[in-house]
Amino acid sequence: MRTSENRKARPSKTAELVAAARAEHIRTVETPLFEDRYAFDMCGRIWRTILSNRLLSQLIIYGLLRKLRPIIPAILRG
Repeated sequence: MRTSENRKARPSKTAELVAAARAEHIRTVETPLFEDRYAFDMCGRIWRTILSNRLLSQLIIYGLLRKLRPIIPAILRG
């Protein structure tokens, strides 16, 4: 069983997804709604890898995630 200490050490999946959405928004939109210079740094290792590769991020965001949760690409598109 996890202790509360372990839970604090790892970010939630929601927090990582929000950070990834912010990082993707800043990267792809010419004039972002807000500037979050820490968004990419707050992403987990997997999301940083995905967002570092434009083709991979398009496949994941608009391919895989669209099938799993149809609203996610709309959120990431801004």
